[in-house]
Amino acid sequence: MPTRRMMPYLPRKMKEKVWKEVEDLEVRILQECCGDALGPSLDQKALAKYMTFVFFRLLKTFYAVQGQGWYETGDVDKILDSVKDEFHRRFIHPYEQAKLEKNKDVDQL
Repeated sequence: MPTRRMMPYLPRKMKEKVWKEVEDLEVRILQECCGDALGPSLDQKALAKYMTFVFFRLLKTFYAVQGQGWYETGDVDKILDSVKDEFHRRFIHPYEQAKLEKNKDVDQL
């Protein structure tokens, strides 16, 4: 049976429970990477390191709480795949589509 990856949309009340903490973490990470100004001063390498650290810690906690077997490893993969797929759908695909319309396809002038 083929599986369809979908972003697990949280009910509003569940989001509200963690929204402020996630927002605060975003602000702290961005301040560490670029101070008070976004844009050219952004240290992309530092941002990537912070994001990797945060994602790893969250996944490690999930893995520790859920158990450490084969199925749980698969659950971590599903989480990562879902996040990647959702990011591509919302950000990468629209960007690529805009560039395609502006510059035409590879075999078009």
